[in-house]
Amino acid sequence: MKKNLRIIISALLALIMVIAYIPAITVSIAKEADGESESDISSSLTDENETSEGETSTDEETTAPETTTENVQEEPPTETTTENTAYKLNPIKRYLSTHAILSYMYSPRDDYYFVSQPSAWQKPYGFNKAYDLVSPYILLEYDYVRVYFQYEKQDYMIQMWKGQYGMVFFGGEIGVYAKPHSDEPDKLYTTYKGVDGNERPKMQITMYHDPAHRGDYQRIFTTPYEKTWWATGFKPGHLTQEEPAIELRQEGKVTFKNEELATLFTQGLKECGFEDGTGIDACTQDGKTVYYTWQNINHAESTMGVKVFTGTVAATTAFLMAPLLAPVWITALGTFGALCLLAVIVL
Repeated sequence: MKKNLRIIISALLALIMVIAYIPAITVSIAKEADGESESDISSSLTDENETSEGETSTDEETTAPETTTENVQEEPPTETTTENTAYKLNPIKRYLSTHAILSYMYSPRDDYYFVSQPSAWQKPYGFNKAYDLVSPYILLEYDYVRVYFQYEKQDYMIQMWKGQYGMVFFGGEIGVYAKPHSDEPDKLYTTYKGVDGNERPKMQITMYHDPAHRGDYQRIFTTPYEKTWWATGFKPGHLTQEEPAIELRQEGKVTFKNEELATLFTQGLKECGFEDGTGIDACTQDGKTVYYTWQNINHAESTMGVKVFTGTVAATTAFLMAPLLAPVWITALGTFGALCLLAVIVL
């Protein structure tokens, strides 16, 4: 019985891995479709477009002045979100800009991918702690912060993520979930559902990246400021340091239906370690709206040991099978075998 359970769990993890990499495959196809035509158009874009990619958010430890409350509450300037035109020559990106494939779409504004809210297949499954526990085993390595509070007869959980999503994407998310109130402590599989209707706040996140670790954070995208239960954004690429993902910074703006909910969220952020103000890992409230800047706080468990073990197994598998298989299959089977073996051993 135990053996069968392990096999089922391994198969489920493999299925999750395939689903997680579908957008990665889409991006790879999109890159190939771009070819030289896209690079030609990119080279002809104006300096103004390049300037939009160069907007910076400098760490407090550098000599840059501290951000004021007024600056935090301002919408990102429209001139910093220039729509790229190269995507129009790419059939995959062009299609994803108006249609969803397994919930994933493409935004020409800031050149990033996101999950479409109306077609999100993830919503009915909600969210629980088990997802974050399993994620590192399928190469989803991210930092996260969970905020809990109770309002009326509902238990709320608001979670933020930032980090490496598989081998192709990095980015960030924020999700708002709720469940009927219970005095029982949460278990590993206690599931919260994405909020609906009037319960959905108006949200927006802006992600910054500092690949050189010099405190010079470049804005990479800003999501629309809209009513939703889940705001997401993912850029093709790989972090130089996955764990912790401190080279990513997330600035968020969340407007609730009333000031009481905003106050509860602000208190929850402070309980998670956020300070009162406008600096790094800090939050401030203006009526029904909460602003936060998140960089260093992390509730995720360290999985570096797991990653080292997985990499060792994958490398050994590849070495042993090298005489029999082509290099592309060595990599694929080695990684898949390592994940399944790890699932059987650990679970």
